[in-house]
Amino acid sequence: MRILITGGAGFLGSNLVVHYLSKGHDVAVIDNYATSKPENLPKHPKLLSIEGTIVSKKILDELFDNFNPTHVIHSAAAYKDLYNWEEDVLTNILGTINVIRASIRHKVMRFVNFQTALIYGEPKSSFVDESQSLQPITSYSISKASGEQFLSLSKLSFISLRMSTIYGPNHFNGPMPTFYKRISEGKKCFCTNTRRNFVDLRDFIELMDKILQNNNVIGFYNMASDKDYSIKQIFDLVLKNIGVKIDYEVPIIEPNADDISSFRLDPKKIKKDFNWSCKISLEDGVRDLVSWYKENGVENIFSHLTVIQNYNED
Repeated sequence: MRILITGGAGFLGSNLVVHYLSKGHDVAVIDNYATSKPENLPKHPKLLSIEGTIVSKKILDELFDNFNPTHVIHSAAAYKDLYNWEEDVLTNILGTINVIRASIRHKVMRFVNFQTALIYGEPKSSFVDESQSLQPITSYSISKASGEQFLSLSKLSFISLRMSTIYGPNHFNGPMPTFYKRISEGKKCFCTNTRRNFVDLRDFIELMDKILQNNNVIGFYNMASDKDYSIKQIFDLVLKNIGVKIDYEVPIIEPNADDISSFRLDPKKIKKDFNWSCKISLEDGVRDLVSWYKENGVENIFSHLTVIQNYNED
């Protein structure tokens, strides 16, 4: 395969780059490094890496023409500034359209889109399947939902993965790296009163292999494990694996208006169509991730959410 990965230096993209290079495939990456860094990518003769944005049709078309991909994994997204609607629209809608158009022109065999579960909005039931209507409530989720709908207009063999939180090496978004960094620095933490579903990166990569090998299945899929957890449970697991004790009771804070109380996605459809399910427990996955953080550290943490203002860490 000749696999082009947009946003390929980010958490998911960089891990997929390493995986597919190890399998002998040719890989190309485009990334603007807004929420990633070039050091995430290995030096490899089969890797072509371009610094640029998918908003630039010229740069993107040149990459497609030079690399001629057979498969595209669309991971690039703008999410770091909740109030920069223009950037979200340019990247998540216009940029996505540019990637779709180039993929159509090159007759790409398989197109995989990474989607956020935030497009569902506040859940209408305890278990959300793909038939639930989309109710995005932020610039990020609105623009991501729009990009996905343009993909549905194409005749590409596509899969759009509506994803739970994936965690693993190079994961610097959300509660796990936040808790690790603050606990390690001796700072106090708080937990939002929310629940999330978590998938280990190794299970995710297994699913990606299945998706790229099967061009006949098309559509929208929830990618999730069978169980959800409170953020406090995540804190407890990170704390346990760091191996320190704290002398305060961790506050549970109500989420901001731009947050969602619960992600409990129904994975029944993807389990059936791709014969896939999560095998790695959260307990084992967090243990391995904390070990990786201890060796590699945590620098910048990114989020699509506003900073909660009603908590004084002192």
